[in-house]
Amino acid sequence: MKSAYKKQGFTLAEVLITLAIIGVVAALTIPSLLTTIKTKVRSSQIEVANKKLVNGLNLFNSQENGLTRSYATTYEFLKELSKYYKMSSVCDSENIQNCFPYDTIHGQKKSVAVSSLKTALSLGLPDGYLEPAGFISATGIPYIVSYKKDCIEDPDVALKDITTCLDGIYDISGVKSPNKYGEDVQAIHAALFDGACLFVMGGACVRSKPFLPTPIPYSECVSAGIKRCRPQYESDYWAGAKKYCMDRGGDLPLQTQLCQIATELYGVPISKATHNITYNEEKALKYGFPTMQSAGNNIQFWERGNQGSKFQRSFRPDKTIWQYANENYRDKFGICVSK
Repeated sequence: MKSAYKKQGFTLAEVLITLAIIGVVAALTIPSLLTTIKTKVRSSQIEVANKKLVNGLNLFNSQENGLTRSYATTYEFLKELSKYYKMSSVCDSENIQNCFPYDTIHGQKKSVAVSSLKTALSLGLPDGYLEPAGFISATGIPYIVSYKKDCIEDPDVALKDITTCLDGIYDISGVKSPNKYGEDVQAIHAALFDGACLFVMGGACVRSKPFLPTPIPYSECVSAGIKRCRPQYESDYWAGAKKYCMDRGGDLPLQTQLCQIATELYGVPISKATHNITYNEEKALKYGFPTMQSAGNNIQFWERGNQGSKFQRSFRPDKTIWQYANENYRDKFGICVSK
């Protein structure tokens, strides 16, 4: 007598439907996962590269007072720095393409020939920078940078932020593609493509990474066409930050723009003062922002201000607040946005 039990299995239709669902889920999640991994890897590469360069500058300055000397060219500065920061090649402005692994850097709307980057202006840098030079680090990262003539004014600040002495671009992936500005090609602060956003944060078009400004006197503030210059401040850090951004075709952020940036970093809508929130260190590093530990748990940014007043926004581990500020405070960061 045959058993009434009949072995059950999946039909072909059920298997195909299951595979289709798995395929759809994979198509939705894998690209996002890969993008997240790619972003984390790139942020880590940028952090490591910057740390090594700062360490080299620090050693150069401690051994030879390298940041308190004058240099005729960026090439001369790099040759001296190479004694303390390993470089496989150093190229002057006429041979700068020999220190970059490809001929063209691609932007969102246009491309730039590497061989054309022979002046500070071609890198989008203001007056005060020497003609660019190139170098390749011992780890294979190519750089095109310009040395700032007055870096010697404050070497201690220079060691906190490499952008005080050197500005320019570098390719974190070396010879690998996509050779695209804002992706593997990173800017220290240089505005290689006029009007381009370095990145967008909460809707704000950000045109530089955070930087510690060099103060300017009242006379320079006036000659730069900055409104609300005050004669009682001969070391005006707010005006220094504003001039830095103006020279790059941007400006300091308005209150609304700093709120947009804060919204990106805290993950919740930000108004004038918002408490019981968490500063996202991982995302901050992605955009080149300092860590809380490096800034004593209080990262302060200059704001554009209005009606004669100057303001700042403080980013703290669990809150962000907005308040009045004096122009002679030196430990506040600037960040440039589109006007």
